[in-house]
Amino acid sequence: MTRILQQTMIVVFIGGCVLMASRNAGAQLIPAATVAVALEKTVVTQHEPVLLRFTLSNSSSKQADFELGYGEEKANIKVNVTDPDGRVWPKPRPAPRFGAQFREAILAEPYTTSVGSVVLDDWFTFNKLGKYRIDVAVPPSKDSSPADLQVPETPLTLSVVPRDQDALASACAGLVTRVENWKSASDADVAADALSKIDDPVAVPFLAQAMKQKFFSSMMIDSLARLNTPDAVNAFVAASQSSDPEISAAAYAALVALGKVKPPG
Repeated sequence: MTRILQQTMIVVFIGGCVLMASRNAGAQLIPAATVAVALEKTVVTQHEPVLLRFTLSNSSSKQADFELGYGEEKANIKVNVTDPDGRVWPKPRPAPRFGAQFREAILAEPYTTSVGSVVLDDWFTFNKLGKYRIDVAVPPSKDSSPADLQVPETPLTLSVVPRDQDALASACAGLVTRVENWKSASDADVAADALSKIDDPVAVPFLAQAMKQKFFSSMMIDSLARLNTPDAVNAFVAASQSSDPEISAAAYAALVALGKVKPPG
């Protein structure tokens, strides 16, 4: 083998190694799964709930998951809200809880996208008209590894416009559809939570409709009792005659608590 041929083969070998290393480095720079955060709606009418959406895109051949934390507080999510007056409100610290805590996570099968939402009204109120800045991040937990997905601080803008009865009714109807269709258990739960947070008489017929879903009946009964309008009382009267003994008993108990009927005995 001539020296020129040897040198040529060495150059080709080195070039191949450099190319492979470059490809491997490029592959390492492109994450297999990513998380994007956004508001479900950037403009809402007054009293409409505000939902935050996380989209997990998985381009790998393995299942990906994104941890939101444990329990209703979604402790892993860091949120700060700046209201229209410029005051900053951090997400409250979760109160100590006892008993079982259920893991909250978004799962995406290989080469798919999965979505999960949380209700910001669990922590904040958005009653003031105007623009809000919402800063969201999911920093690494103390038990996370470098491979775990994180969300760097993301600024979002929300506009709250004057109360529009038709727009609010439309939002309620959309939430009821999500509760009833059960696209996923987590989405139905988020929709029910959001619906229960609407502190407006417009929500009454929609709360009454969602109350027929046994899993969410107690949540809807609590919200109807808080509103305590004539229509809410009528919804309790109708539900007290339900064929489902649990819903019937809970609705009757609500009527007693509101002083609309005398307690038995």
